Amino acid sequence: MPRPMFTACSTWALHDEPGDAVPLDEAIVLRALDSLERWRDFDVFPQYFNIDYGWTDPELGYRHFYRERWPDGPDRVLKRIRKMGMLPGLWYPVNSGGLRVPGWQASLSGDNWNYSLLDGPYSQDLSDSLLYAAEVWGVRFFKFDFANFAAAVPGDPRSFETRYALGVERFVEMVARLKRSVPEVITIAHCGFARQDSVGRLGPGIPPLAADPAMLEVIDGFFSGDPQPADLPATAIHRSSDLYQDIMVRAMLECGFPLARIEDHGAMCGLTNTCHRRGREGLRRSHIAQLARGGRRDLFYGDPSLPADDDLAGMAAARRPFMDAWNRNLESARSQAGRRSLAWLDDRRQTARTGLAGQPAFAFVRHPPAHRQPGTCPDIVLRRRASRPANPAGRTDSGPGSGTGRPDRAGGVCCPGVGPAAR
Repeated sequence: MPRPMFTACSTWALHDEPGDAVPLDEAIVLRALDSLERWRDFDVFPQYFNIDYGWTDPELGYRHFYRERWPDGPDRVLKRIRKMGMLPGLWYPVNSGGLRVPGWQASLSGDNWNYSLLDGPYSQDLSDSLLYAAEVWGVRFFKFDFANFAAAVPGDPRSFETRYALGVERFVEMVARLKRSVPEVITIAHCGFARQDSVGRLGPGIPPLAADPAMLEVIDGFFSGDPQPADLPATAIHRSSDLYQDIMVRAMLECGFPLARIEDHGAMCGLTNTCHRRGREGLRRSHIAQLARGGRRDLFYGDPSLPADDDLAGMAAARRPFMDAWNRNLESARSQAGRRSLAWLDDRRQTARTGLAGQPAFAFVRHPPAHRQPGTCPDIVLRRRASRPANPAGRTDSGPGSGTGRPDRAGGVCCPGVGPAAR
């Protein structure tokens, strides 16, 4: 069965504390919610509103919002989200890098930063906190980040591969427990999930793409990497960032991740360092590219006050054919299998075609003029899903590109040598 499609707005890029000087607080979130009211007029209002990095109290853990920045707790914001007709979401660092909760001390890893999922009380407290968020706060969207599954307490004699596999197993258990309790929750996974020890990046000296197939049982979307420039010339950094995501999504597809399970950085719009201070530049192109990559989601990161009215109208027009296709159980797939091709996608000039492997299919593509370099979006065809039996436990979803990698030592899928320069 296809994973649920969804629309969401996340506060990341509206604030950025690790790479900028804009911390998250209650006032920022309330202003963002005020700005979102305007989106109702354009048919792009999200289902979920995610409160991202920095909401957790650094000394009390995951059942407490940051006391200095949320003096009255989260109730006012959570009630406002629900009153607006959205469901709340929260960000969770899997290994809690940077938090200093005294009760977790026995789980602190040798790097004095991460907490081990394998020893001490940390993993149980994280699991209980996820249930608390779902059952008490009504959270229905969970974004997991900064995973280090092999993190170990000092003196742990186990190999990296063993610790990694056990860490994945422990994480899958806790998210499966969450989904058994609240089956409708949406889960996405960001840095540290698809690439061991690489913080979500590819390039020289970075370990190959790797993920344990067991995580596909509990994660709805795997991140393809933080916004950063590709190695192709571009006239603006946000154009280069779009190209980078095309390359990353293709790399993950070729390593066995179905397109519907790959989560790119979404459409970003903000003035912080994490999105290159781009403001609203290139927003509509990034938004169309996100839809065309086939992730069955429409995710906006950043400041909802920045898009102009014509941006919102354009985003609604771009979303409509994709949502219609996904509602009819169509999926995105790479056309001309085995051939690396890119195309400019433009909602002003749409062409329809049929007949991919004898099945009904259509695409919205416009090939670039001869004097221009191929651009921002893969050549995407929406293909009707073929019925197939459920996958055996512990195996990845079948889909475009699945089975092309080789098993790694931790039981995952490895694709060596695929990076921005390996096209």
